[in-house]
Amino acid sequence: YPENVITSYGSYNDAAIVTIARGAGEGQDVSKSPNVLALTQDDRDMLTSVKEKFDKVIVLLNTTNPMELGELVGDEYGVDAVLWVGPVGQYGMFGVADILVGNANPSGRLIDTYATSVFSAPATVSYGVNGLNQFSNFDGTNYTVYTEGIYIGYRYYETRYEDFVMGTGNAGDYSYGDDVAFPFGHGLSYTEFHYSDMAVNYNAAADQFEVTVTVTNDGNVAGKETVQVYAQSPYTQYDIDNGVEKASVQLCGFDKTGILEPGTSETVTIAVDKRDLAAYDTYGAGTYIMDAGDYYLTVATDSHDAVNNILTAKGYTTADGMDRDGNAALTHKWVQEEFDAETYAVSLNGTPIVNQLSSADINLYDGVEEEITYLTRNDWTGTWPTETLKLALTDKLIAALQDVQYDPADYEAIPMPRLGADNGLKLYDMIGKDYDDPDWEKLLDQLTFEEMVSGIGDSFHWRMPIESVQAPGARDENGPQGLTAAILGSGLGDIEPTAFTSEDVMAATFNEELICAVGNMIGNNCLYADVVCLYGPGSNTHRTPYGGRNFEYYSEDGFLAGEMCGAEV
Repeated sequence: YPENVITSYGSYNDAAIVTIARGAGEGQDVSKSPNVLALTQDDRDMLTSVKEKFDKVIVLLNTTNPMELGELVGDEYGVDAVLWVGPVGQYGMFGVADILVGNANPSGRLIDTYATSVFSAPATVSYGVNGLNQFSNFDGTNYTVYTEGIYIGYRYYETRYEDFVMGTGNAGDYSYGDDVAFPFGHGLSYTEFHYSDMAVNYNAAADQFEVTVTVTNDGNVAGKETVQVYAQSPYTQYDIDNGVEKASVQLCGFDKTGILEPGTSETVTIAVDKRDLAAYDTYGAGTYIMDAGDYYLTVATDSHDAVNNILTAKGYTTADGMDRDGNAALTHKWVQEEFDAETYAVSLNGTPIVNQLSSADINLYDGVEEEITYLTRNDWTGTWPTETLKLALTDKLIAALQDVQYDPADYEAIPMPRLGADNGLKLYDMIGKDYDDPDWEKLLDQLTFEEMVSGIGDSFHWRMPIESVQAPGARDENGPQGLTAAILGSGLGDIEPTAFTSEDVMAATFNEELICAVGNMIGNNCLYADVVCLYGPGSNTHRTPYGGRNFEYYSEDGFLAGEMCGAEV
């Protein structure tokens, strides 16, 4: 650094705040730059320089994607704290400052696993530009095969760790600590919390487990605690025979305490739906099943704490390969006596649950001999994906693919509707009428061919007005980013610019009440800006750290994503 920069250190040499940023978004697919999620040499040189001049080094991560932070965990650069701030923007940085000086006590948790190498995730083999599959005997067509199955994020790392400890699943010489720097659900605080008196009650009427635990602030700073509940389902011979995959632990509930003063406690109750513990059986029953065997619930600080709690409850110790002992007192076991493929084969509204996406799995195609090998916890080393899959485009496969395509011959001919009728109706006249009221047909008959074409073809971020039925046009926006631009560009001087943030940061709060308030704010801003349709929020899974648009989605965990998305909506 220039000498004038170095000499300025003396005015603030109690701490160096180092910011490491990575950009990602549409058109910024980080998989095109294989090392972008690792520290660069410039990063290393900067950290080395500040270590020589400062007593404390704080790293802020301004990124939507989990980075490779193994180098920061050790003593090489003297890093005292790492704070993931995500893409919080200008206004969010005020909150970061409050945390750094101690005016606020952080209580968020990681929504992704931070691996020491992104390539340790099985999904990276078939992700992005370098992971596109091509047929072995035909050029020009790309496809993707999700050979990792359910083993995304902690569902892979924790499950292989447990199988290694238990000596099952051909896990090989697996070292969790070499792969994971920070587990899913991890987070720190300026105080210490202690969990005690865990109890579980099954509410048969609601078909829920009511998990209670007392949280005590043992430190000397007030703060909130994020309480997480994880479940484990038995992995049985039936599962092995039928290709049913199960993670060693899965998030199934969470809540936050209020602000606890030092020495005070709060008892938290978290409801866990029993149906969330069911597993989907694609090849056997073709619906959700409950295996017979031992089921566990545990209260934990993160996914790794959860699996260690359950391993300890099973009688395993560090002598068996665990990296630390868990707390068996924070686990609850119950036994499912019989195999059940009926209770959860029907949705809550009475709809039968059956395979509906069989066309996405070549293993379910009739007459196709080639079979895809998916990663299984029954044989980790034997089924680990080592290269992108290349299928042969055979006559049988072509026939199978054609079977799942749209064929007009399979559908009845629909007569052209009446157009341009003079029925004297306006869209306004339909307010309050039933969905199947016959006046809807009369209203639709008034549309012209040109209006129907324009209503679909010209409606990108705008619904065209329809003169024949006096339907007004309407503005659409694409997510919070587009909405912010709409508000700022609307000329509404009495509207404060809103500090919208990305969904991964929102999910990291583990605070449904807060995110519901965010959704309410977004809705009100839509009303102010005359936006009637919002494309979002998106709840795609963070399949790998390489996701170029991870900021638009909540987490690697589907349960957390669903809960937070529901709260926002």
